Amino acid sequence: MTSFVVLIGCKSKLFINGKIVNPAGNKPVAGALITTEPVSNTVITDGNGEYEIEVIEPGIYTVSASKDGKRLGNVQINVTEAFTAAANIQVGIFISQNKSNKTTPLTVTYEGKTYNTVKIGTQIWLKENLNLGKRIESYQEPRNNYVIEKYCYGDNESNCDKYGALYSWDEAMQYIKKDGAKGICPPGWHIPTLEEFKTLKKQ
Repeated sequence: MTSFVVLIGCKSKLFINGKIVNPAGNKPVAGALITTEPVSNTVITDGNGEYEIEVIEPGIYTVSASKDGKRLGNVQINVTEAFTAAANIQVGIFISQNKSNKTTPLTVTYEGKTYNTVKIGTQIWLKENLNLGKRIESYQEPRNNYVIEKYCYGDNESNCDKYGALYSWDEAMQYIKKDGAKGICPPGWHIPTLEEFKTLKKQ
């Protein structure tokens, strides 16, 4: 028998982005290593000196730039669920700053449907259940075939339109075993992890 999961909503991802610039001639620094403390990911700046790095949880991060083993500079940034945080670094400058430049949209349009977002505590969620994919009958098993397959309550498409669709867990995750996978969520969103559900419960 197939087990079902109703997607309460996908959770937004968090990013820090910025640009590394050498004040001498205001030249961008390409190929700089960007790290954060607490540790998240590491990335390399592109030809324009720009970068984007994903972080796991909200909080205060120190973003540092280095190249060829030499420290270039750092900033401190407060990352919240409501913002993509901007952390621009000038070579030779070691300062702290808190600023953000991009708010999470109030709505998300995905596969022809528009979903509202809601902020709960420090988290941003989709307010409505997702409804996308090809409907299959309740007696059928979804397959790993690059086609998103959904169920509708009572095998009635109008129930998907009204309440959202039902998915098996594997289908929702798109058969990826890693926690926090994008799965069937819109770009920039992911299937919530158990820890994120625990945080939601506390808020």
